[in-house]
Amino acid sequence: MRINYCMQCGKTLVNKPVGDEGEQRYCPQCNKFYFDNPACCVLAAIINERNEVLLLKQNYISEKYVLCSGYMKKGDTPETAVSREVFEETGQRVLSCDYIGGYYFEPKNLIMLGFAAYVKAAPFGSSNEVDSLVWADLESAPEMVERSDNLSVIHLDNCVAYLNNKNNNGGKMFENIIIRDDIEKYLSELKAWLAETADTPVEEMSDFFAARLDSYEEHMSLWHEGYRILADELPDGINTLLDLGCGTGLELDEIFPRFPELSVTGVDISEAMLNRLREKHSDKRLKLINGDYFTADFGSDFDCIVAFQTLHHFNSEKKYELFQKIYRALKAGGSFIYTDYFACCDEEERLLLEEYCRRCKGSEAGRYFHFDIPLTLPHEAELLQMAGFGVSAQAVPNAVMITAKK
Repeated sequence: MRINYCMQCGKTLVNKPVGDEGEQRYCPQCNKFYFDNPACCVLAAIINERNEVLLLKQNYISEKYVLCSGYMKKGDTPETAVSREVFEETGQRVLSCDYIGGYYFEPKNLIMLGFAAYVKAAPFGSSNEVDSLVWADLESAPEMVERSDNLSVIHLDNCVAYLNNKNNNGGKMFENIIIRDDIEKYLSELKAWLAETADTPVEEMSDFFAARLDSYEEHMSLWHEGYRILADELPDGINTLLDLGCGTGLELDEIFPRFPELSVTGVDISEAMLNRLREKHSDKRLKLINGDYFTADFGSDFDCIVAFQTLHHFNSEKKYELFQKIYRALKAGGSFIYTDYFACCDEEERLLLEEYCRRCKGSEAGRYFHFDIPLTLPHEAELLQMAGFGVSAQAVPNAVMITAKK
């Protein structure tokens, strides 16, 4: 916007050269220059856990959909402005965001800072500025977005390219980790097993482990080397540890020789297994919680959090909820280190989740059943990154170990 009058004295401005800026508007009365600087806005593609983008219908802007945008205010950082505008216009809470790039919008002399804002889909909020909201998959969304005098479609295209590159790099990051050698053969065997056991009732998680208490440690001996590697991976100098799904303490059997004075909080759904752990390590600094780690108040300010072969029983929504909780429970610079098994491909992930939903249909919310529903390694890493972690992984015997740094 061109300024013609002084904002202090009201006098008519004149043009006057100033340094390398060329001629600018100037008030001789107040000896003050006025620069035709653009206003600063944020532009956000709101992405949920299903990789859908949230589109807004704002009839005062366009009859077609646009992305969320808004002016930055005094005291804002770009990230706080994104969080505020997204919540005010849509009711979604931003968990994290990535800066995609900046744009100049000449019709309104605006600098627009473009972000991908990651959320967990929640009920839509109400805003006087928004007429309707809709989640759209990333492939079809560009055709729904306004293209005339609007930067939404350009920014959306850039976000899609960014996310595709991010996902491809995520896959490349783990390309040296082989989950299954013969995927086709494995999938054929898996489908046959699912068909054979289709009528087998699922067991509640706590009942499953209580019934197998005496044979549990022998069964888990397959991963003995994995327990040792996990213990070796723990950072030097840690004083506090949270063990999720600690069971009878097989990982602690390897950890305590290295950290004999370690203060450990253990959480497990099986009281019988916790009793076995107490018997084995009665001389250690143990606080044991019988409950599920999604709802248990296990505290915070941990140097490190570990888990071993437990998270593959839960879907992506529950995992993401837990990863956020773990992130909050860690000290700055802390690590979440866990060993688990992962789906070899998207098809395995889908098959197991569909069968789990079929077998558990009609069950009460909050009940947990022993049926494996692992994610692929890239999908798991994406959830951790959305929760704020930096992620690395390595193959260990019969499993994969992930290190997530806060």
